[in-house]
Amino acid sequence: MVGAGRVPRGTQNAQQFLENLVIMDKLPGAENEVNITPINHFVARHRKVVMKVVHLALHFLRTENGRDGLQNVLQRLITDWNRFGMVHIFPHSEDHTDANTRLQWVNLFLEQLENNHPEIRISPNDDMGGADAETTRLPWLNAGETIHAFNPRGSCRVSLNSMSIRSALGAADAAVNPGTSGEQRNKALTNWAHHIFIMSIALAHEYVHIFVGMFTGALDHEPP
Repeated sequence: MVGAGRVPRGTQNAQQFLENLVIMDKLPGAENEVNITPINHFVARHRKVVMKVVHLALHFLRTENGRDGLQNVLQRLITDWNRFGMVHIFPHSEDHTDANTRLQWVNLFLEQLENNHPEIRISPNDDMGGADAETTRLPWLNAGETIHAFNPRGSCRVSLNSMSIRSALGAADAAVNPGTSGEQRNKALTNWAHHIFIMSIALAHEYVHIFVGMFTGALDHEPP
């Protein structure tokens, strides 16, 4: 387990981590999703938006406030699960009320999330029900395994709303259009920042669902 006082950065540098993301999207006219490596202008633009959103979402959780928030979630969950006799896989030999213990688990989760980030699917707005981001947790705990077998990549599916991505790109296009007035450009830049921020917050929220799944084995618990 990682040290309690260290902010996890994973084993990859930031650019390498982002380049290694698996992002699934449907190309124009295609029936099936494909892994969108930057092979043409269309997919490169979508991929860059997703990379920025992932980078910011992880940054939010890596901050002191973000890690404190995850610690509080963990303490409340384990306390409630124990009180109501709900099954979980947090080690009973460890004290979940101890701040250093909780921080170790938070740091381990963040490091795992960076090193084994789940596949990201770019999904239509109708499939997302209007949500900017969505996570489907999957049962990942096999017989004989413990919490130390947790791997975010195999524990869930993460989706981002294609309409939100297109809205961000539309704002970016307006901002760099030579025919855009100064006032319109400022508005477009504000819209760009707004779309990216909202998607990043939404994805950070989904990371909390993945964090919960780490301690349940993705058993059928209500989301936090």
